[in-house]
Amino acid sequence: MKNEGLRHLNLLIRIYRITAQTLKRFIKDRCDIEARALSFVSLLSLVPLLTIILLGLRRFSFYDRIKEELFRVISDYILPEMTAKIVGYIESILEDTGSIGFFGIIVTIGIAFLLFIALSRGMNHIWRSRRSRAILYTFLKFIIIIVCVPALIVATFYLQNYLSFQKYLSYLPDFMKFNLRLTKFFSLVLHWVLLFVVYSFIPHRKVKFAHALTAGVVTGSLWYLLRRGLTIYVRVIPQINVLYGSLAFIPIFLIWLYCTWVIVLFGVELNYTFHSQEK
Repeated sequence: MKNEGLRHLNLLIRIYRITAQTLKRFIKDRCDIEARALSFVSLLSLVPLLTIILLGLRRFSFYDRIKEELFRVISDYILPEMTAKIVGYIESILEDTGSIGFFGIIVTIGIAFLLFIALSRGMNHIWRSRRSRAILYTFLKFIIIIVCVPALIVATFYLQNYLSFQKYLSYLPDFMKFNLRLTKFFSLVLHWVLLFVVYSFIPHRKVKFAHALTAGVVTGSLWYLLRRGLTIYVRVIPQINVLYGSLAFIPIFLIWLYCTWVIVLFGVELNYTFHSQEK
């Protein structure tokens, strides 16, 4: 019993030291300023990136259902009364994607690539990586991630549908039945996997699987809590709607973007802290 208590104490001390060192590096590397820069680039790149992802998913038979789910997620980040306007704007963009032509597609990919370059430079600065990579190598990484994101969305969609279907199979034993609420868990898992891919794939250094996974789980959970917290804030405190009127979604969205990048960069620092401690 005493040894078990010591193990728990040592674990808490280790968590405290890792967190303190990560926060110290976060401040030293001025990650808050980097998060502002990435937020600005995200404003330019978000719509092109969304367009590329949805274009990649259009070939699937359940594309319309995925699009509806995506719009539902968007409604969690903005005021409910603004959802119709934003959804209408995005739908108009998607309807025009077939007529933008080859040059338009190249420009769209190029703008989205700007965000990837900015993120790659910021992460490699944190990792103290002095090795430069050819632009083609960086672009190949970008393409792979663009392919992985729709694949993860499709896999999660299939799994959620499968789990939802289980409750209708009355002939299954009780231990094989899943509650519909369990499907919400896969939204959190998707956060973990996406950040794990980012943390393990983008740095120009060798990243251990366990380090990237731990950083992905920690920051993915924080990202998920940020999303839920922002949703509750918008619904419980409507004063911001009175202050900004029809433009109220803009400051909320900017705050969400900035906090998202703060969390992502914190995960990069956490990942590097694991790496440096082993050295």
